[in-house]
Amino acid sequence: MNILENCEEKCAIALGNFDGLHRAHMEIINRCIEFAKKKNILSGILLFDIHTSEVFGIRTELLTTLDEKKEILEKTDLDFIHIMHFDKKLAGVEPEEFIERISEKFNVEAFFAGYDYTFGKGAKGNAELLKKLGDKYGFSVHITDCVKNDEKIISSSAIRELVEAGDMKRAQELLGRSYFVSGKVEKGFGNGTKLLFPTANINIGKDKLLPPDGVYCAVLTIDGKKYMSAANIGKNPTFGAKRRTLECFILDFSGEIYGKHITAEFKEKIRDDIKFDNAADLKLQIEKDIEKVRNYKE
Repeated sequence: MNILENCEEKCAIALGNFDGLHRAHMEIINRCIEFAKKKNILSGILLFDIHTSEVFGIRTELLTTLDEKKEILEKTDLDFIHIMHFDKKLAGVEPEEFIERISEKFNVEAFFAGYDYTFGKGAKGNAELLKKLGDKYGFSVHITDCVKNDEKIISSSAIRELVEAGDMKRAQELLGRSYFVSGKVEKGFGNGTKLLFPTANINIGKDKLLPPDGVYCAVLTIDGKKYMSAANIGKNPTFGAKRRTLECFILDFSGEIYGKHITAEFKEKIRDDIKFDNAADLKLQIEKDIEKVRNYKE
């Protein structure tokens, strides 16, 4: 898939914030892809380089970082991604001018968006306005209705609530895949090695939403291979650490891992993060955690 700044070929483009790239988002994207294939034109998606709320001083922990979005979208049949820099200047652009700017760069035959899509200054642009602009500028507009799961509307905010509550199974239902984080393995405090349970410490970054502190059954992808893991999120209270980390004990893995980029898919929360009286008690608990992970079944 290409990252394009402009394109003279006819194309269909999916519009949205797309944090999470959940089932409802994929419905929009798949409709865009199907339309483009029927019309024998290109299909693409517009992404912002940051979450739009960040420009207004509202910190939002992301369900999917920009790199993670690219990783997910690589598995679709989209032809291209267009990444637009979002800043206060762009946030102040009127809705019609925003669409004009995209149309100047791309030969747009159709736009695809969700029922609640907003755009332009003050989020004044909506699906209805997009359709009117389509009539004016000669592109078609395809709006996807809400997608539900057990009568609950699938949305980024609903998924964020589930992740924040540690309900990874329910979050997976709405996402259409496991909630995952990715990052490079860095050197940790060495406490796991002292307990004979060496762990991979994944540097996630400050913008990614992590589930609440505790131990999780997780699946790690390392060099294209998958491994079961007991993943601990927290400040390691037994050893008095002050920095929140993600440490993963990887089952049936040996080899050098520092510096590697790995992905951790959270399957289920096993227990809360607990402060133990001593290292020996912690070691016994880790053995129990590993046994639960080894016996995990979806």
